[in-house]
Amino acid sequence: VIGRMSSTASDIPDEWAPVHGFTIDEVPELGAAEQPKRVSSDHSFVLSSRPIKSTLAQRRRQSVTVCSLPTPLEDVIQTEKTLLSNGSSTSVIHENKIVSNGLSKSGTVSPPLEGPRRAESSHPLTLNSPLGTTCDDGVLLRRATRQDGSESTGITVITWNIAAINNNPFEYWVTHQTPEYLKLMERAQIFIEDAEGTNDIEVWRVFTDDMFHQLKEELAAFGMPGLDEVERLWKTKYRNLPSLSRFLKDKVIGSKRLISMPDRFCNTITTPDGHIEMRPSAISGFEGDLSSVPTWWEHWKRFMFGTEVQVPEGQAKTTVVETLRIIPSAKYPAISPEEEVISVPLQVLALAIFDSILINMLNTIAPTTWSQLKSSLSESLNKNKLERLCDILANTYYETDVIFIQEASQHFIDLVAAALRDSHNLLCPETMDTARKQNSLILVSKEKFYMFSCQEVTTKAMEYIEQKQSVAPGDFLAVAVRGPAGKRFVLASLHGDTNGMTTVPILKAIHEFVQKELPDHLLVMGCDANTTRTEGHFAKSVDQFLEDLDRMRMDSCWDRQNVHAAWTTCSARTFIQPQLQKAKPVTGALSMETTQLKDWILFYGSQLSLQSTSRDNTGVGIFEEKVMPTVSFPSDHALVAATLAFR
Repeated sequence: VIGRMSSTASDIPDEWAPVHGFTIDEVPELGAAEQPKRVSSDHSFVLSSRPIKSTLAQRRRQSVTVCSLPTPLEDVIQTEKTLLSNGSSTSVIHENKIVSNGLSKSGTVSPPLEGPRRAESSHPLTLNSPLGTTCDDGVLLRRATRQDGSESTGITVITWNIAAINNNPFEYWVTHQTPEYLKLMERAQIFIEDAEGTNDIEVWRVFTDDMFHQLKEELAAFGMPGLDEVERLWKTKYRNLPSLSRFLKDKVIGSKRLISMPDRFCNTITTPDGHIEMRPSAISGFEGDLSSVPTWWEHWKRFMFGTEVQVPEGQAKTTVVETLRIIPSAKYPAISPEEEVISVPLQVLALAIFDSILINMLNTIAPTTWSQLKSSLSESLNKNKLERLCDILANTYYETDVIFIQEASQHFIDLVAAALRDSHNLLCPETMDTARKQNSLILVSKEKFYMFSCQEVTTKAMEYIEQKQSVAPGDFLAVAVRGPAGKRFVLASLHGDTNGMTTVPILKAIHEFVQKELPDHLLVMGCDANTTRTEGHFAKSVDQFLEDLDRMRMDSCWDRQNVHAAWTTCSARTFIQPQLQKAKPVTGALSMETTQLKDWILFYGSQLSLQSTSRDNTGVGIFEEKVMPTVSFPSDHALVAATLAFR
């Protein structure tokens, strides 16, 4: 026994509480006020008054080390080493969480937790202290040694931008299993491009004068400003516009953000309690009856003016229309100062016209099929997307040593922590992005990496970044950790800005940090660099990026001779979305213009050598030249995998 005996929780000293190795036959749940209990033979006690999670009870006949708080983690690890030197097979529980699982002298690994892959409790490890002492309940961390006891000669790595959920199931071309999808999209394109103008009727024939007056009354009830001016604009500007060529396709309306801005706020609203409200629209996941414009209109008014939501958390409940914001002319010059004053009611009007035109079009070209297709797309690309992503990782990539993820929401974090809890530890940034829900994550193999040595170094690395460069919260995560063969690593996951212009400054920062402060560490990084095929004033090309890597003596997963033929993203917009100037016909959905090479695995060639690289856009380790996303692979970024060998 190491430490002093203590009969109750209140007696536990600030140093070691009693610690002892024992063989588990059954670990009971201990109540907060219960005294220590004997759980096995031969003077074996669980000397802690805190409950021990049931996952521990799933393990049978394993020698463990148990300690109670407060105990410095460094002392826990040192005690584990002492026990290992005496031939014990041990685990260490710190703050009632298993933080290390050791090996006996023979080098054999303890069996994995039994039971299903998905667990009831799945809180990710957050590196919010120097040693990363906050661990998942029942997490099992294994030595970085192969099952046969031999040391690893390299690591396997994947990087994947899982892509934030797009609330419009029709936004991008997808690979769909039914011919009705292609028919719908082709008919929508023909309808909107309508060379003879038979479909290009005036706005008022779809969104009627009576509907406008109802809209004005609703806005007046909320005290919206400038409604007389809005009515004047309706009569003199919008009412008689051809609905397709001069409204849907109008670049000025697009540049003023009169449709895209309110759609961003009220397409899909998730309240703090998890309740989801969706705008009745062809470009949302709304599941109600939209079989005619009058039916849609009643749903739409009820949603905008009668539905209460609470966003953000802590604020009083408000109706959906009150969540819309003024469009500032300083940021969007297409909006005049006069229009800025009335920009909220203008947004409501423009959004109502836009939604009504799409509902009319879809019920004209595919009255019996469009709604069912939207529901099936919404199921795959929206509602069940995160679960499918986790299934791919858990079933195809559970043996991968390091997994870099970009654009992860909190919900995905919870799901992936459960899906991979038996095989990986999940590392999250201390500073999370809760607004955009786009966080970079790292998952590391429990077989290969020592979590007691893990430390987040994001802030330290960012101290080296050039001035005037900003990084959004959650976009960048860097950790230092000991891994296979006892080697020390700096692992980093990065989601670059839209044009890829901040990617290189961040790379330079992590490069300088590693060279100056952690020169004995192996750097491995997975990133969505947002690189493009061609360079521009506000774009970073693949060639420019490779030159930057050369200056830092970095290597990548891509073969430079064939790098321009590779692509990892596909972004081909359809004709059923607000930005029609970006729409592509089906014949151009998969082209040099719509595909880009954005995803990279980076490392120092002096430390690691590339053994293989592969892409996956099927979820089963196979890449196919086809439009992404698909109903079975709901991301527009391919997963990139690489095998790296130690030099």
